[in-house]
Amino acid sequence: MPHLPKAGARPVWPWDEQPSRGTWFGDLSWLLPVATALVLAAGYAWLGETVAGAAGALVGCLVGLVVSGLLHVLVDRTVSGRRPARGPSSPRRN
Repeated sequence: MPHLPKAGARPVWPWDEQPSRGTWFGDLSWLLPVATALVLAAGYAWLGETVAGAAGALVGCLVGLVVSGLLHVLVDRTVSGRRPARGPSSPRRN
């Protein structure tokens, strides 16, 4: 039988608490991915500008955005786990 907390009791662990959904300034879940993309793009643009001037800065910025997108896809696939198998659940018979 699972242990049920008493009414009004705090959860046992801090991570058991449910996060609040709204704040007075809105949901900020978009902030970290956007900040990561901006930092990568700016860093690669600075590196490109240092090496090859304005054209290098443009190429570096594009490379930073591509790297940020690839990292986002890689992390998303890693944390989401295995995808369910497609097709019939039983093996084929010939």
